[in-house]
Amino acid sequence: MSDTSIPSGRSGWLHAALASRYATVVISLVVLAILSPFLATGSLSQSALLSMLPFAAILAVASAGQTIIVQQAGVDLSVPGGISLASMLMNTVGAGQNSRIFPAMLIAIVSIVLAGVVTGLAVSWFSVTPLVATLAVNGLLLGAVLQISGGQIATRAPDAITTFSLARSFGIPNLVIVAVIVLAVVAFITTKLIYGRRFIAVGVSPRAARAAGINTTKYTVSAFALAGFCYGVAGVMLATFLGAPSIDAGNSYLLPTIAAVVVGGTALTGGKGSIIASALGALFLTQLNAVVSGIGADTSIQLIVQGAVILFALTLRGLLTYIRNSARRRPQSVAPEGATAPEAGLPEAEEAHPVVAGRPDSSDDIH
Repeated sequence: MSDTSIPSGRSGWLHAALASRYATVVISLVVLAILSPFLATGSLSQSALLSMLPFAAILAVASAGQTIIVQQAGVDLSVPGGISLASMLMNTVGAGQNSRIFPAMLIAIVSIVLAGVVTGLAVSWFSVTPLVATLAVNGLLLGAVLQISGGQIATRAPDAITTFSLARSFGIPNLVIVAVIVLAVVAFITTKLIYGRRFIAVGVSPRAARAAGINTTKYTVSAFALAGFCYGVAGVMLATFLGAPSIDAGNSYLLPTIAAVVVGGTALTGGKGSIIASALGALFLTQLNAVVSGIGADTSIQLIVQGAVILFALTLRGLLTYIRNSARRRPQSVAPEGATAPEAGLPEAEEAHPVVAGRPDSSDDIH
């Protein structure tokens, strides 16, 4: 009789749930939803949620950019400068005139995309670490904000775009709809296209990717450019929602974007990640801040809570990994002698992932 261990149905379901990239963020959201009414009365009311969701949408879009860079085994410190400059350009170029809405949006977003290209070239051409490169670019972006604005708050965004940002469609805040569209496009690019597979390969191991014939420079630069696009969109959303944000409006988004990525389960070592999971992490953080504010805590407490959330998410992820590995090692049942894998309840062999250790499985997919 074979001694092959077969996971039972219940154990298999539990293993699949714990192995999901959404496990950490879903557990966090459920716990927060249970505790919110006890910590801050009315924090889950319709009006409170509708007020919170636009800010969650902005953070979710910014967190998508951070997720892309973390998947390349880096951390993007240029988030504050990117959001601040995009927000300031939206209002300065728009100058409160509805006829300038689209030129202002284009200039704001393209400017941050170009900043991402510069960062990507510094990382790929000159072997500057992402941490140092993004820190330097952040300084350039914040300097540009001060130079262009003269240290003064920019004029208000055009009334038409502000009205749109504050409005709702089918009861849903318009900014949430915009965020869903942006996140869906970015997630599709990074997961469903050939670009996504090569993008993951470069993040797992640039050396192995180069050995496989992948142009790592192209994917590194495009990753920072795509992240810049997300920061630019987030800055435009922030400017149009607040009307006249401060010139350093992006400073409060660095730690939350990292926390959202960690809560979303993306490994800081690079490789696979999830834009959607990071968006759920942004939702969790925004609701958590709303609860903390409802209690009456000041900004210092909110920063402490954000740091604690990162530690909690890392600890929870480690705990889930331990439980998952323990369940995998524990024998549940024994297959009858001579039974095939499907007959014994064994899962059939899964299709090999196109990227293994950063190398595509087919030479047809490498150019």
